[in-house]
Amino acid sequence: MSGSDSQHWIDKFVDGGLPQLLLGPTGKAVSRLIGASIEIPAAYLDGHAQKIKDRNSARSLMSNAIADRAAHLAVEDHKLLSRAIDNLVAKEYRSQKNKEDIAAIALENLAASPSPPVGDGPTEQFMSRFENYAADATTDDLK
Repeated sequence: MSGSDSQHWIDKFVDGGLPQLLLGPTGKAVSRLIGASIEIPAAYLDGHAQKIKDRNSARSLMSNAIADRAAHLAVEDHKLLSRAIDNLVAKEYRSQKNKEDIAAIALENLAASPSPPVGDGPTEQFMSRFENYAADATTDDLK
């Protein structure tokens, strides 16, 4: 392709896009028709995207309002806040203790009956459920 041919190719592409390059003047007309019809879906998508942005903005405003109210209540009622913190710490302590107890039992079981040396191991879904069950296992039978 000579320099003038490549320039001609570039000019066609810039002026009429790929349809004109492939189909000549007919392609330019088709390109114009398609271009006009593409504006409608683009506007629709822009509107849909704006709805999502508006919904996310509303959720953010609600979350901020809830956080502000919780902070206000915490400042007003120190005793309530103290009890809530104590409850949260106690709950997390119990959950962690239960998980560690079960981990020790699992290690004992694996020492007695090792898992196969080859394999993918437990899935993320299994581990997530196992962790939740372990956190709530309070009796020796459940553990």
